[in-house]
Amino acid sequence: MGKKFLRIIIVFNLFFLFSTTDEIYGYTTRTVSNYYKFNVEWELTREYYYKGECVVTMVYGYDTDFVDEDYTWVISTKSRYQAALSNDNGNETGPVRSVGGSWSKVEVTHKGKYITYSFWLNNSYSSLKATERESSYKD
Repeated sequence: MGKKFLRIIIVFNLFFLFSTTDEIYGYTTRTVSNYYKFNVEWELTREYYYKGECVVTMVYGYDTDFVDEDYTWVISTKSRYQAALSNDNGNETGPVRSVGGSWSKVEVTHKGKYITYSFWLNNSYSSLKATERESSYKD
C-alpha cells in the first residue's frame, strides 16, 4: 500500500505541475480596441509603466506582406505574460512566456473593422500608465 500511495502522489503532483504551466493567475490585463481603415499597413507600440518602470511592451498592428493579418506581440521583464487578439475570426492567444522570455505572439488573418489587441500578466498591478508610438518591429 505504501508504494501505491507514493505512485498516486507522484502522478497527482506531475498532473498538477503540467496542468498549470500555461495558466496565468492574479493577472493584469489591458485592451486596446482600434477601428482603422485596413487598407495600408500600420504598427503601434505601447509601453506600460508601473511606478516609473516599464513592465510590459505590446506591439500591435495590421500587416499586408503575404496575407492581410492582425497581430499582437507582447514581452515583459517583470511578469509571466501572454498576448491575445480578437477579430471577426474569433479569439486567439499566444503562448504563455516566462519573465524576460521571448515574444508571445498572435498573428491571424484579418477579418472585421473592430479589432481588440490585449495581453495578460500574472502580476496584479493597480495602475499602469501607457505611452504609444509608431514602430516597425515586424518589418
